[in-house]
Amino acid sequence: MMDSIDTFIDELLPLLDAQSPASPTPLQNHVMQNLDHCLPFGEHAPSRARLHPGLKSGSVHSGDILSVIRSLLIFRGITFDTRRASNSDGWYSHRSQWEYYRGPYSEDNENEFVNARAYGPTDGRSTKNFSTFWDAAPGIQEFLFDDKMKVLHNRGFSETIKFLLARKDLPSFGRLSSFLLVEDLVYTGLVQSPSLEEFAREVGNLKKGAGRALQRMVPGHPSLSQSDIAQAFISVFEYLDNRLSQETKQLIGFDMFFVEHALCKLIRTIRVHGLF
Repeated sequence: MMDSIDTFIDELLPLLDAQSPASPTPLQNHVMQNLDHCLPFGEHAPSRARLHPGLKSGSVHSGDILSVIRSLLIFRGITFDTRRASNSDGWYSHRSQWEYYRGPYSEDNENEFVNARAYGPTDGRSTKNFSTFWDAAPGIQEFLFDDKMKVLHNRGFSETIKFLLARKDLPSFGRLSSFLLVEDLVYTGLVQSPSLEEFAREVGNLKKGAGRALQRMVPGHPSLSQSDIAQAFISVFEYLDNRLSQETKQLIGFDMFFVEHALCKLIRTIRVHGLF
């Protein structure tokens, strides 16, 4: 059933430039209704695409590290997949930038600034968490750097997820949002990129959409253990790595994070695309 993910990616490639095909397929129509929620090319979806370059690469000046951490906490904890997100590049180095963006708090427009179900049911996802995230960022910076804030500790992927999950000052951050935040920190160069095997184990531990997609791809849909899911993920990654052209891989930003993201979107749109 490997060709299901292959077909899924191929059918949605025309949406990379955010243009609607002349005669969109049912799957393309469905995905275009909410690109953040359904597009497998995560770096091209609106919420990620509009972010400040410093939040997507390791080219940030050392003096901006705290702003990077704060901005990514706000992105994953508040603004992802929201109506107002297109009005900002998500970079917050001063509280006043957030105050200008959000304006006075009001229940009447709260859902324009925060999507309570961006990562499924969550506890307390709210713009009121801004100050909590802002104040939590220095503790994360201290974990990532030495005591003089000059040398990275080269924290590992799994190690950093465990650190975030143990904190009590990150309201609404569960395993999935912590997992995604650490991916963001890898892209910015603040956390070591995991090996394929380490990342696959975390996909198995996550027990989310990618795991469900991998289970559906096995004939008979048997119940898979975490280690089975990890091995299945490696198999899918290697299949796509060999199958996709270099041009396509460069275009879509192919890496292990992309594969996990695409599997999540595959299972999310299963009722529309009918590939299984």
